[in-house]
Amino acid sequence: MHDHCGARGASSSSVEFDDKGWPAWPDREDLSAEFVKLLAAAQEGGSTVSECWLTLSRINLASESSWSEQWIKTAELNEARAEHSLLNNNLVTARRNWLRATTYFHAAARPPGYANDLLTRASTACGDAQPAF
Repeated sequence: MHDHCGARGASSSSVEFDDKGWPAWPDREDLSAEFVKLLAAAQEGGSTVSECWLTLSRINLASESSWSEQWIKTAELNEARAEHSLLNNNLVTARRNWLRATTYFHAAARPPGYANDLLTRASTACGDAQPAF
């Protein structure tokens, strides 16, 4: 199995895989747990495995803000897809994208200092999704 993959940063902050194959950052257990949660959310449509790994590949763990910045970008992309789908009366696709946007906004709020604004944005995304339900 690979020793390092995905997230960029100092070697001590690079993603590693434990003996069961789960991604881990030894000095950022909070982010390790959050990433595993994001992968698990894919089962119910709350994320996609490919979006999680793609976002992870853009994160620089040496930067305190990179985690949030990259998850915000992924959330905003899903939010835009949802709005476009709603305009085209594709309610199923809109709902799915709003669900993922909400999940990713919540993930972005995990590091200290980002929670209030991002959790408000996640709630707004839920409110915006109401016409599609």
